[in-house]
Amino acid sequence: MARSPSRRHHAVVIGSGLAGLCAARVLADHFERVTVLERDRPSDDETPRKGAPQGGQAHALLKRGERILERLFPGFVDEIEDRGAHLFDFGSGVRWLHHGVWKARFDSRFPVHVQTRPLVEGRVRARLQANPRLGFRYGCTVEGLETEGHRITGVAIREARGARSVIAADLVVDASGRGSRLPAWLEAMGLAAPREDRFDVDLCYATRMYEAPEDMPADWRALLIYGQPPYQTRTGFLFPVEGGRWLVTLVGYLGDHPPADAAGFDRFAASLPSDELSRAIAGARPLGPVRRYRFTHAAQRRYDRLRRLPEGLLALGDAVCSFDPVFGQGMTMAARNAELLDHHLRRGRLRPRRWFRALRRMNAVPWVLAATEGLRFPQLAGCRPPGLGLLQAYCRRVFRLCGHDTAVYRRFLRVLQMVAGPWILFHPRVVWAVLRHRDRPRPLRTGKRPLALLEAGHR
Repeated sequence: MARSPSRRHHAVVIGSGLAGLCAARVLADHFERVTVLERDRPSDDETPRKGAPQGGQAHALLKRGERILERLFPGFVDEIEDRGAHLFDFGSGVRWLHHGVWKARFDSRFPVHVQTRPLVEGRVRARLQANPRLGFRYGCTVEGLETEGHRITGVAIREARGARSVIAADLVVDASGRGSRLPAWLEAMGLAAPREDRFDVDLCYATRMYEAPEDMPADWRALLIYGQPPYQTRTGFLFPVEGGRWLVTLVGYLGDHPPADAAGFDRFAASLPSDELSRAIAGARPLGPVRRYRFTHAAQRRYDRLRRLPEGLLALGDAVCSFDPVFGQGMTMAARNAELLDHHLRRGRLRPRRWFRALRRMNAVPWVLAATEGLRFPQLAGCRPPGLGLLQAYCRRVFRLCGHDTAVYRRFLRVLQMVAGPWILFHPRVVWAVLRHRDRPRPLRTGKRPLALLEAGHR
């Protein structure tokens, strides 16, 4: 889509999640006017959006995403710290059980911030509302795309009270998330809908907020208890968040879901591979009910393989690729997608096919990393490429080396936080350590339900 500066009058963004907000910020540097359309009413720094049922669950803003947000919104880090975000060293502040071993504890010189998702989105939204080029329209639903030949010329919307109207646009960006209706809109235009790559995980999050006790644990700030696939399907996180609170999230894969009642939540926490999280919350006061969110599958919509795409239309974020949330990649990838959009706009020619191919390349590495771990469960449906078992065995040894080899762990942290690519884990120093390492997993605590699932998968 060739765009001269004189044609960049108005851009419309569908959706005000983090992907839409970051895209709007970038578009404001290239268009005279940007309008963000949102079905929900505006929320604040503490309340998740109604259209984001996962908004109250645990979210990670990885270091790569934080750095991008700081570039897009200078002073962002200071703002979240002023409002209670916690800052600590990952290596010394996080106690982490992963693949059957506790990670080494050391001064990694890798500071991380921990906070709730509403705080991140709220601070970004506040910045955008102060931008004179940006406008928000809340309480409206996009019903379709307006076209002229092979070009998108705007969107048709319905207001909350039923009134319909058309908003003209030179560019429409779909950032409406997993529920994106773009495939159906393309079919309505006589074009093909993208096929979908997916793998089913059938996981459920259950989160409860606690008042952090005065006698906080002396040797950790955050606690991560990961199950070891394929034997364990249960995982638990504890993060300190703003307001002197603990955000505790329990996760169960493959239908092994944490209950929604308080007693069931506590029993599930006690069944994790370590009882440390259960003991921690036993002395903390609950601040509300258990809130659950179910995630059935991770999916990529392969727009990059479509032969025909209309001009004036792009998509990004979860509308294109939604990741397994256990790996905490979503918010950071939303920020990275916006950074890629800025790069394409600065080049002056924004072609949809070129855009979706570049987006596919960006999403490929985190997608493969998450799929490699998820496919350790034999019951999980999905294509298993040749060599997957060898890659999984290598990664497992790297993960277990992190229990005592701080040099390997430091490299792993850089990959985890997306500040380096996974190839640094194949450095000769790491490969040699892997070859020398004797991988002898110890017996693990495993509840009856995960074992039953495993046995059923092998019948």
